[in-house]
Amino acid sequence: MKEMFSYLQEMDFQVYFVSGSVRYALYALATNLFDNIDFAHCIGTDCNYDFVIKDGKYEIQFASVGEVNVKESKVNKIITQIGKRPVIAFGNSSGDRHMLQYTITNPKYKSLGVAINHDDEEREYVYSFDKIHTMCQEIGALEVSVKNDFLTVF
Repeated sequence: MKEMFSYLQEMDFQVYFVSGSVRYALYALATNLFDNIDFAHCIGTDCNYDFVIKDGKYEIQFASVGEVNVKESKVNKIITQIGKRPVIAFGNSSGDRHMLQYTITNPKYKSLGVAINHDDEEREYVYSFDKIHTMCQEIGALEVSVKNDFLTVF
């Protein structure tokens, strides 16, 4: 993933991380993995905060979790925050179906949707790999098998 990120940046692509994780956690993870990532390029689940006055000082308190960034919400956040349709998208769950479909059906550019199928129970936690396989066949995404296509996991 690091190599892909670096390569895309070298080719002048704008790279965004889109996840169901809380945006601040996503940014913390991304900055630990990649040297050159901007907070604005991390699109995740947002939290809502309240501003309160405590001892005469303004403080921020966690209020609630906003709409979780999965399924159709990922497409909505991509549209509202990037303003462009992706030309490449990677996903790793059936919850990424809408994002992958949105990317693949780009009318302006030839596009690619890739789904990583976590199907190697010996080396990692296995997701619902039959769902990923079926989804890829239905929408035309490229399926990459952890079991068959990855030499190293973590």
